[in-house]
Amino acid sequence: MITKIVRRLVSWNGFLAALFACVLIYATISVPHFSSAFNLAQAAAGMSEKAILLLPMALLIIAREIDLSVASILALASVVLGVLIRSQVPLVAAIPLVLLVGAAAGALNGLLVTALSLPSLVVTLGTMALFRGIGYILLGTLPVNELPDALIDFGINSVGPTAIPWTITPFVILAPVFG
Repeated sequence: MITKIVRRLVSWNGFLAALFACVLIYATISVPHFSSAFNLAQAAAGMSEKAILLLPMALLIIAREIDLSVASILALASVVLGVLIRSQVPLVAAIPLVLLVGAAAGALNGLLVTALSLPSLVVTLGTMALFRGIGYILLGTLPVNELPDALIDFGINSVGPTAIPWTITPFVILAPVFG
């Protein structure tokens, strides 16, 4: 039993888990308010956007595929949101349109890989440049620097009386789906 635990700790994953636990314990003891509900909620909110991108990427990696265009799809979706906001489109209409743009870009990648049996590395390398280029064309030289308060508040406000920010709710909803 003891040798099994030692063997697990000696492995790289075990070492990383033990190191992570040590850092958490040290931070909890030595940093005031480190383990407060507010700080933990803010840390979770800061990771939630990345985690939402990570969920489908994990499935791709498990399937021995890769998607290099994720950041370009994110950039394109952000540009589309900015252009829609600049055009005075209400957020209730803009957000579903942006989600549709992201889904369509991902579906195009999936269609090219599965229907045409093209390598995902090559497809997503090409669409990475394509989506980034479309974003540059849509944005032009005009910046989008005025965002509606409702969009800014979405990242700051918390769910009801809890300290949990709204930005983590999509991850909480999607994690079991990709689980």
